[in-house]
Amino acid sequence: MGEGLRVGVGGGIEETNSIKAARVAFFARPPFGDAARRVVKQIQENETVDIIVALSHSGTDPNPKKSEDELLARAVPEIDVIVSGHTHTFLPEPITIGNTHIVSQGENGDFFSTLTLMQRDDGRWDVTDHKHRLIDNTIPEDPDCVAMVEEYIQDASSIYLSAFGYELDQTLADNRIAFIPLMEFGEQLCEEPLGNLISDAFLFAVQQAEGEDYEEVTMAITAKGLVRGSLVTGNVSVLDAYNIASIGFGADGTPGYPLISVYITGKELKTAAEVDVSVSKIMPSAQLYSSGVYWAYNPRRLLLNRVTDVWIEKSNGERVEIDDNKLYRIITGLYCGQMLSAVESKSFGLLAITPKNRDGSIMTDYEANIIHDALGREVKEWTALAGYIASMGSISDYYGATHGRKLAVPDTSVRALLTNPNKVGQIAMAVVILLLLLLVMIICLAATAKKRRKRRQARRKARAS
Repeated sequence: MGEGLRVGVGGGIEETNSIKAARVAFFARPPFGDAARRVVKQIQENETVDIIVALSHSGTDPNPKKSEDELLARAVPEIDVIVSGHTHTFLPEPITIGNTHIVSQGENGDFFSTLTLMQRDDGRWDVTDHKHRLIDNTIPEDPDCVAMVEEYIQDASSIYLSAFGYELDQTLADNRIAFIPLMEFGEQLCEEPLGNLISDAFLFAVQQAEGEDYEEVTMAITAKGLVRGSLVTGNVSVLDAYNIASIGFGADGTPGYPLISVYITGKELKTAAEVDVSVSKIMPSAQLYSSGVYWAYNPRRLLLNRVTDVWIEKSNGERVEIDDNKLYRIITGLYCGQMLSAVESKSFGLLAITPKNRDGSIMTDYEANIIHDALGREVKEWTALAGYIASMGSISDYYGATHGRKLAVPDTSVRALLTNPNKVGQIAMAVVILLLLLLVMIICLAATAKKRRKRRQARRKARAS
C-alpha cells in the first residue's frame, strides 16, 4: 500500500455516532447486518474513503457457515480488509471473499504481521505480500510506542486502580506453586488448582464485602473462558491478578466483570455439574471451576448424563446432600451468570438453568444483583482475586494440589452406565426400549408371516396331491 493515503478512524458496534477525518473504518465486534452496512455507507457518503478496514472481534472458523468474519465479508462486501480476532486463529495466508481480505495473527500477541496491498484501477485492493514475524526481543522498541504504553500504565494506576486502593506494580503475595500455564489451562476436563483459587477468591470477597450482613453462599464458580492468565513463582502483583480476570466491564462502566449473586434450585446445581462434564467437551470455554459444590462423573456414560453424584462440601469438610427443590445462592461473574440461562438453548432444551432472585422469581436484571463493597464499589472478579491473594501473604500450599472437587470415575459396568439416569438418560433409555419393542414386533410379525406362508404352501401341496 503506497504512501499519501488519507487515513482516519471510525468505529461502532451497532452504529457509529461520529466519523473523524476517516479514510479507514474500524469496527469492534461488527454485526453482520444493517449496522455494519450503515457504518460503511456513512463513511462513504461523508468522506473520500481510500480503504475500509474492520477490526473484528468475531473470528473465523473452519466451517464457513460458522466463520463470522467470512459472513461479515459476504454481508458487507465494501469492506476491504478484516483484521480478525476473538477465535485466536493463525491464518498463514489471508482468506479472500470477493474483494475482502481476512487476516488473523493468532493469540497473545505472539506474531507481528504485515499485509501489503496494491490498489487496482477499480479502487479495490489485491494482496501482494503477507508476512508473519514472531515478536521477541530481537525486534527493536519503537520509542513513540514505548512512550504511549508508559502513559497508559500511569493512567491505569492513577485513574483506575487507585479507585480500588491498588497500584499496578504493587506486590500482593509471594508464590511458590507452579500453576498450570494459561495455554494448558482447561485443556483437560479436570479439577485445576488455579480454578479453585479463583472460585475461592469469589467466595472470600463476598464474605468481606457483606461483613455482618453476609448471606450464606453455597457455590462460587468461574469458567475456563473467563480465565485469561496464570501465576508464575515469585512475587504476585496487582497486574498478575488483573490479567487473570481482566475482561468485561460492569454497570459502573469500568473494566472488569463484577461479581453477582443469583439463586438456582438444587436440581439446577446438578445441571451445572452436567454442563461442566458434558457441554465443555463440545465448548471448552464452558468448563466450570467450583468452590463449595463438588461432583463426580463417569466419562463412559452417555453425553449429558455423565454426572453420578453432586454434593455440598462445607469448609470443615462436612458433606451435605442437595435438596432438588431448595433455592441455593451462588456467586459468579456477570457474564457467566448471564450465560447460565443460555444452557437450555445450547443443549437443545435437554438441560436448563434459570437464574432467580432471592424470592424465587426469574432474574431479568442481572446488574441489579451486582455485589458492592462497603464503599459502594463493584466487587470485580479481579479485585476479588487480588484481595484474596493479598489476605494470604503467601499463596497457600493448599493450591498446590487437587481436592476432589471434580472426580472422574470411569466405569463401563452395566450398573454404572444405567444407574440414576437424569432426564437425558431417561429419554435415551426410553428410546432404546421403544426401539427394542419395535424390533421385537418386527421379528414377531416376520415370524407370523413366515408361518402363514408355510401353511399356505402346505395347503397347496395337499390340494395338488
